[in-house]
Amino acid sequence: MATIDNKRMVHGTAGSVIYREYRGKNIIQGKAKAFKQPEKTIRSATESLQNCFLT
Repeated sequence: MATIDNKRMVHGTAGSVIYREYRGKNIIQGKAKAFKQPEKTIRSATESLQNCFLT
């Protein structure tokens, strides 16, 4: 739910858009689409983290 603060700026979500403040201006931004991360990239990321902690 989007709300209006004391400075008359809109914050929050309403439907498929996000309302936020950036450098004193109201910004309306579309929501990012959800995606499923492939198993290979998950495995690669965890291997990189494990190698980082082992050295």
